[in-house]
Amino acid sequence: MAISESMAYGLPVIASTADGTEKDLIVNNITGILIEEMTSETLFTQIETLYNNRDLLKKMGENAKKAIESSYSFENYYKNFKESVKYACKK
Repeated sequence: MAISESMAYGLPVIASTADGTEKDLIVNNITGILIEEMTSETLFTQIETLYNNRDLLKKMGENAKKAIESSYSFENYYKNFKESVKYACKK
């Protein structure tokens, strides 16, 4: 939830790979940053990069918000709900 909530507020996420959820939401260097092997040094480097490049920070944040809005919109939920009902009625 933390990843999608952060993105919904227009914040890019810096995450390491774990259970795969982050790979469904974060597009590396577009909506956030994925670090294969998280260490204090790699995390610091990525935070420093975004801190020093406010344009990149802003762009990633905008992309993150758009990604969440398009994936988790009411219209998308409604479409999936209708498809689920149609599928259930076929059984």
